Amino acid sequence: MPRRVVRTVLLLALLALVTAGVAAPPAVAVEPVPTRVTAVATPTTVQEGGEVRVTATVTTEAGEAVTSGRVWFLVGDDALSCHGELRPVDGSGRATASVSMVTFEDRKVHVRFEGTETYQPSGADVPIRMLPVLLPTQLTLDVQPDLWFGTAVLVGDADGGRHWSCGYYDDVHNGGVRFYEGGVLLGEGVSDDWLDDPALVGAILAPGRHQVRAEVPPSDSYMGRDMGPGWGPSSATSTITVTAEGATASRELVLNPSFERDLVGWRTTGASMAQVRHAGARDGEQVARVARTAGAAYGFAGSAPTVVATNGGATYVASARVAAAAASSAGARLGLMLTERAPGGAVLRETRRDVALTTGWRRVAVAAVASRGGSSLSLRLEQSGAVAGHAFLVDAVSLREASRKPGIPGTLTTYSAGTDWTPLTAEAKRASRRTTGEPLELAALSAYLDGRGARAGRQVLRGVVYRDAGGEPGTLVGTTNPVAVGAGAPAGWRALRFDVPVELPAGAYWFGLLSGGTGGVARYLAQDSPGALRTGGDRWSDGPTRLFGPSRTDAKDMLLHGVGG
Repeated sequence: MPRRVVRTVLLLALLALVTAGVAAPPAVAVEPVPTRVTAVATPTTVQEGGEVRVTATVTTEAGEAVTSGRVWFLVGDDALSCHGELRPVDGSGRATASVSMVTFEDRKVHVRFEGTETYQPSGADVPIRMLPVLLPTQLTLDVQPDLWFGTAVLVGDADGGRHWSCGYYDDVHNGGVRFYEGGVLLGEGVSDDWLDDPALVGAILAPGRHQVRAEVPPSDSYMGRDMGPGWGPSSATSTITVTAEGATASRELVLNPSFERDLVGWRTTGASMAQVRHAGARDGEQVARVARTAGAAYGFAGSAPTVVATNGGATYVASARVAAAAASSAGARLGLMLTERAPGGAVLRETRRDVALTTGWRRVAVAAVASRGGSSLSLRLEQSGAVAGHAFLVDAVSLREASRKPGIPGTLTTYSAGTDWTPLTAEAKRASRRTTGEPLELAALSAYLDGRGARAGRQVLRGVVYRDAGGEPGTLVGTTNPVAVGAGAPAGWRALRFDVPVELPAGAYWFGLLSGGTGGVARYLAQDSPGALRTGGDRWSDGPTRLFGPSRTDAKDMLLHGVGG
């Protein structure tokens, strides 16, 4: 082969090798075009469950209409939406859907463009103002009278409808139940629809005939709604007769309840304890003084379980008299707890009731149902939020098993599906009639109020008590310290306290409110009751008049009650 041909072949082979080692240039990737969503809702304020029409416009960032793809309209958070509509965009880049506002989680319509191969996804949120629907509640009161001499267990079971939630559980009623006799607060508990637990309160009732009333105010929810009350008020009444001869005795389960000899059977945590003589002792002459030594919480408890083996399903009622032993402890929260444990020591249930300590004696009581037989039950008092110098006194500790007989038949249950909020006019007073079957040491009045009568300002109020005179308010008995209610204040119980507790003999009285010169800021809650309210003019500057004076009658009964000392 000629040398020239050989060179040509070699060059061609070399060229082929070089060409084979060079990769083809990659294809140019086309990035999807960024987009944005704007959305408008009509209306922007609806009631819970109401329908909102939302129009979404999808454009590029340059403002050109996106004419392909789909848009989601979602109610509830993105991760767990409970209602949604999917709509295609039209030739102008718009999509429209109607959705129902059925959940409280975030009160927005989430608008989400899915994106395509050409366009990137994007989204926007439209806030919606939701007005809550007030669902009705029905309260059933069960009074178990034959527990032990002079004591009863009050059981209040409040049932309410369900607000739908996008979460794992529907929003159910979880609200306080207050028990009264003659307008005097006997105790309060919580009725929980989710756990199906009624409110249980132990009350001391003297031998005789008693009419007990339970009330549920407008309630928030188990899941902590922030939209205002979602359940309306309800009430129930029941009549009970307690007789010394007919009462079934129940043995006191606390072995050393009043510390008259020593403190055997008791121990402390984070505290020291001492037996001290006290002129105001509630049972005998000695009381226990418990003083904090360390920690933010300190306690006083039995050295061993008070009940070694419970009766399954039985109700146990614990109570104690407590007081602040140091001025710095006044106002601190003290809780009485019943803790049920399995034989191996695992906690099955803990029930707690709190009370604010005062320098005077207060009764705290808690009731619990044993979840099983053979478990143990321990009693403990604990003060939270403790600092150096805090101390409390305790006396007359009690734990008894309540009778398991059925409640009284024929309990009358009343039903209410709404509320009656009334603004407090200026320079006026209004009162509702209350009765007490035995002498009462009245420490305060408690009224259910809010500040939603006006957008600005504040209104001052005093509680007043008038003696009954032939079915009408007569002579002034006592006046509380003033309280101020600011515009927008949320609904709740307000305590109006007396400087010195007012001693009321058994009988009928009128508990009321005197309102100051700025009218219409505060509102009180009432239930329909023909002829129950008396109202009249009265100047704030010189205090309530000695005689109630001329009055008008109104068909409502204020949620206002006395609190014993």
